[in-house]
Amino acid sequence: MHEDDSRTQKIECSPRAVISPLIGQISLDFLEKGEVHPCPYLPEKLACEEGFAARVFPSMLYKDFMDHGFRRAGFLFYRPACEQCSECRPLRVPVAGFAATKSQRRVYRRNSDLSVTMGRPKYSRDKYRMYRDYLASQHGSVRPDDPGELRRFLYSSPLETVEFEYRLNK
Repeated sequence: MHEDDSRTQKIECSPRAVISPLIGQISLDFLEKGEVHPCPYLPEKLACEEGFAARVFPSMLYKDFMDHGFRRAGFLFYRPACEQCSECRPLRVPVAGFAATKSQRRVYRRNSDLSVTMGRPKYSRDKYRMYRDYLASQHGSVRPDDPGELRRFLYSSPLETVEFEYRLNK
């Protein structure tokens, strides 16, 4: 790991192992590589992921996997594995040493009309509509109306999960 500056860190890792302070080195030979497909974020690029599925996964170990570029969707744990591109690099902000910049403080003040709540994840039709609109605008996806997809994607988890809900106070 190396620091870009005092506020963020780029995560560098061994592509074939996760080093966990809890367990030690974990070989990633079990990862399945997916099909190459158009990148949903960068036009004209191709994307590919590698991952695995798990019905049970220790929360403390998931932090180590996140430090090695993994993300989660339902019971699927995955990370980008693009041959020609490495733009999807995770960034971590060391909270203890974080100091907001002038620009960040200005953004915070401009968004003082937002409220944030934290709690157990709760599905709602409003959240599903936002998810469906996001898929259409960001990924050009027009899928059949299936609220179960969001439940499987975000609300089914082998981990203890917390949801942050942002609302505009009107």
